[in-house]
Amino acid sequence: MYPPSKSGFSLVWHEAFGIESGFPPAYHRWNVIKVEPNFGNNEVQWYEGAKDNTYMFRTNPRGTPGGGPPPPDDQLFIMPQKKNGRWTSAKLEGKEAYGCPAGKQMILQAELRVGNGSMEKQDGIWPAFWALGESRNRGVEWPECGEWDIMETSDGHDWSKASVHLGQMVDGKWNGQKNSKGGDKNYFTNKEFHTWAIKVDRRDSDWKKQTLQWFMDDKQFFELKGSDYNFDEWKIAAHQKYYPVLNVAVGSNFPENRRPSDRTGTGIEVGMLVQYVAFYVSN
Repeated sequence: MYPPSKSGFSLVWHEAFGIESGFPPAYHRWNVIKVEPNFGNNEVQWYEGAKDNTYMFRTNPRGTPGGGPPPPDDQLFIMPQKKNGRWTSAKLEGKEAYGCPAGKQMILQAELRVGNGSMEKQDGIWPAFWALGESRNRGVEWPECGEWDIMETSDGHDWSKASVHLGQMVDGKWNGQKNSKGGDKNYFTNKEFHTWAIKVDRRDSDWKKQTLQWFMDDKQFFELKGSDYNFDEWKIAAHQKYYPVLNVAVGSNFPENRRPSDRTGTGIEVGMLVQYVAFYVSN
């Protein structure tokens, strides 16, 4: 699905997951992550690429204003699967990163829907739309590289939390309470599509007055300011480039340690449908 226009902004990058662009789309604008489970996060899935865990769907097309053939709505489907007692899923990281220029605003937005199964069917399922600082591609380790959590939920809950993670590991440990800032639960209807976005606002020359703002369906639900950080931290959180990440983990420490159970389903009940991902920069 092609991203919508935004008044006062230009679309600088997007992924519409069009079937005509070829399959899988991950090899065009995304890096397909192949890695064993992150047991530190209580995950049990192997990320094994796009072949068996991502699919393209074409839904009923919408009408076009003014007549003419309606454009199709293509979607990416990330689907965890369990075969022979082993969970697999997909994680896609954007090949390109974008940052907000000084004096401008930038938006990273996606339209998506999480699994529509019952909570018991989604035991241990952890879908997310997030972003990592580009410095990670230059060898800066997490969480020092910076992380934006734009939408994440788990276990079939009807809420998400916005957060920023940064800081350094000390003796192999990370102080999440010290180095994470986030908001309260933001509730949503988890059987419907929603737009999720983060906006970086650097229009004010005083960095302490600059902001990070989170939106669902164009309604703001959380904000962080430069004054919430020191300058070096704010440069990581808001001044560097970030690249988008899409994944559905199986097993989670968010908000508590949960593993998949015998009731956990597969397929559309637990997968994540993504209409588009887009970066916008103000004119």
